[in-house]
Amino acid sequence: MFRVRTLGTKVKTKLPLADMGGRVKEELLPALREAQAYIADARDRDSAAVYVWATAGFRVLTPVKQQALWDEVRAVVSAETTLRHGHGHFKTIDGEDEGFFAWLAANYLSDVDVTAVGRARDSAGFSKPFSRISDSDHPLASSVGAIDVGGGSVQYVALPAHGGANAKSMRELRDAVKVQSFLGFGANHMETRWRSDLASRGEKSNPCAFPGYAVKVDGVELVGTGAYDECVTGLRRQIASMQREQGVDLVMPDHFRHVDKFLGMSLLYHITNFITVALPGSLSQMPKATLGEIAKAGERLCAVEWTKLLTDVDGKDPNTPTDRLNGRCFDAALTQALLGSSDDGVGFGFSQKDGRVRFVERVAGAEVEWTLGAAMSVVHPAASQLNPKWIKTRAPSECSRVLHDSFVDSLYGWSTLIMPAAIVATAYLLRKSIQAARPAGTMAKSPSLLDII
Repeated sequence: MFRVRTLGTKVKTKLPLADMGGRVKEELLPALREAQAYIADARDRDSAAVYVWATAGFRVLTPVKQQALWDEVRAVVSAETTLRHGHGHFKTIDGEDEGFFAWLAANYLSDVDVTAVGRARDSAGFSKPFSRISDSDHPLASSVGAIDVGGGSVQYVALPAHGGANAKSMRELRDAVKVQSFLGFGANHMETRWRSDLASRGEKSNPCAFPGYAVKVDGVELVGTGAYDECVTGLRRQIASMQREQGVDLVMPDHFRHVDKFLGMSLLYHITNFITVALPGSLSQMPKATLGEIAKAGERLCAVEWTKLLTDVDGKDPNTPTDRLNGRCFDAALTQALLGSSDDGVGFGFSQKDGRVRFVERVAGAEVEWTLGAAMSVVHPAASQLNPKWIKTRAPSECSRVLHDSFVDSLYGWSTLIMPAAIVATAYLLRKSIQAARPAGTMAKSPSLLDII
């Protein structure tokens, strides 16, 4: 099985990339250098390839703003580092690719051999890259689904029954995996809209905030009441309104129902883990928890006074910085509204007793998030067919490390050798052509370039 080894824990920036306009050097560069320091070998450290891929926060920006930020990122990386980059290294990915990468990470860490894509074993037991998987050797049949709730978007993704058996490349697997992505339904966007709607209606209380927590929105002070059930009901109305506006339906399609296990990632883990920190003894079966159990715990959590929460819980959960602590009541209610089912067709469709979701951050010591899947898509032996502009310098399936370079970088490298030689050869042939055409007093036809060669 092809292995990707992470070198250290995740490095975080203070600002999201979408908010770094004019500050990329101050905000992104320290994180890049910190990540670079994990690479032990100095030569590898200085010449490592860097990828900066943006998700939902970037997707909501105008194309002009996106391009300006990418120009700034490229300029800073080029001027301040020796990291390699080229075509495809700095880009905004769409929601479906983000979901697919999350699925790759979830399955890889669940010991599902997603690296079998494009491989079949020969009689000697060696795997051959870019070959067909045999029908009797289909490790993807046991794949798990993934649900990723971020700040700007949500995705759920799974491989339909019998899907992917004949995939010869990561692109074909990507086409087989079914991804549903919904922009604007992530926690940050949902909470911003929720508060704005309350303020626009002249409301003074916020059922989705802890009792006593106050915040001003558009000149209106909203004070938390911690009414969990009221918050869930209000969020379902908001989701229903957004579904109508966007013409989308969050309910999982029927072919997702055969999936025996889903990994709940990102915010889903952050809120369920926070509940176990704030309310010790709750969600005792973690990482497994039903929506019914989360609802009971969420009701208790939201009832905690804000001042008491600050005193007792602040700083105890590494995934909940102080500036996010106030949003954990909202997050608990959003988890219920998004994942659950209701008579008006809002939510993914999980029942209150459904135990198929595992809320995880790490599996086998590695963090489960879309970035791991993105890395796999770059270095996997079959990845050259995921994006036709990527190539491999070497891709034996038995290698645990596959060197990667972009097509543009490779072309540039070759051009530094080819172009000088081409210029010299052209000058030489031009000189010979002139000499051959120079005999005085003759009207003979000048020889062609082919004649000279």
